[in-house]
Amino acid sequence: MSALTVHDIYDFWLAERLDAPVVMTVNGRGQLPVGHPLAVPCSPSMGPTISLIESADLVLAIGTEFGPTDYNWGGEGGARFRGKSIRIDIDQ
Repeated sequence: MSALTVHDIYDFWLAERLDAPVVMTVNGRGQLPVGHPLAVPCSPSMGPTISLIESADLVLAIGTEFGPTDYNWGGEGGARFRGKSIRIDIDQ
């Protein structure tokens, strides 16, 4: 088992503090370990994950562009949220 970094602890802390499921894109895999109770184990483009995201009161998106390759949304493209969304990303 490898040592945890400060970054890892922060990822755990935020998810656990919010008690929120964490959906990870291909590039985000590993932010929470496999088997973590808040880690959603399937792809963001899978039906159950889409339903989870679409039914959320709030989506906190960190480091994602909501690109069609990550969130196919049944071939319709684009994210559809019933609730609010907050997107945090670095400025390039």
